[in-house]
Amino acid sequence: MVQARGSVVPVEVKAGRVAANSLKVLVRSNEDIELAYKVADANVDVGEDGIVTIPHYMAMYI
Repeated sequence: MVQARGSVVPVEVKAGRVAANSLKVLVRSNEDIELAYKVADANVDVGEDGIVTIPHYMAMYI
């Protein structure tokens, strides 16, 4: 978790291109969470669930 603009932002780090099930459950069950990051071996993407996926080398920009 990190703090941005007065809000808590969850961050999940994955070793490969696997699903972030726990992060999806957290975002769905908590309406206050507007932004969430998944750091994975993947390209930059914004999913329909609002989870921003970034590659490992970009983690320092969160």
